[in-house]
Amino acid sequence: MFEADHPVERPTDRGELRLSGLQEALSRVLEREGGNLLTIYLGALYVLQQVNNPDRLALASHDFRELMNNILRVRADVRETTVSLISEVMNLRNDWHRAAKETSCLNGGDNWTGEIDKSLNRFLRKVGDFFKWFDGHRPGRKKEIAGMLQEFDLIGIPLPNALEKPNVDMWDRIRDFFVRMAHHGKKVDEDEFIQWQDAFERFLLERLQPPTFEHHAELDELIQEGETRDS
Repeated sequence: MFEADHPVERPTDRGELRLSGLQEALSRVLEREGGNLLTIYLGALYVLQQVNNPDRLALASHDFRELMNNILRVRADVRETTVSLISEVMNLRNDWHRAAKETSCLNGGDNWTGEIDKSLNRFLRKVGDFFKWFDGHRPGRKKEIAGMLQEFDLIGIPLPNALEKPNVDMWDRIRDFFVRMAHHGKKVDEDEFIQWQDAFERFLLERLQPPTFEHHAELDELIQEGETRDS
């Protein structure tokens, strides 16, 4: 369980959405990211303000989970793989129809009998090629998350596994909490929910918000001073 290190305002029945400083900052960077990220996030916050809604924690959890999923799609750049996957599946589908029509091993629609003939052998080889392609082009979920978190780093230098793993594990733990809440598989009080929400918002903001220009200038100055001393 995570501890919130700053006061978080309780939801109210007022029609306007009340945002903490953290939530306002996160809203701005989600808007900058584009897509429907900001809409999903604000939707979760609006639901949390509905104090008379007995299911608001589960409904908000659904939005937080969807926000995490959509950030993964935006940042991990999986669109190209998805488009290629559709194309490969369509090709395999055509091969299947051709093999089913030509093979003598398929009888009665679903019954396979006899030895593998040339048509079936050719199709099975293509199935094997398809899964080799899939395994090579579709990263595992952990790698996908690590790739997304690396995208957050403006320097773009991959972290050693020992340092990368805690970030991936943190992301997984937060997402697992929201998934269980969304499916009504976990009962928590409001205080614990706010702690997890706060941890998620801070984790996300720290990675989405790039350093300020002044911070870059300060780093450049320090580097220049160091190079001058070395020379």
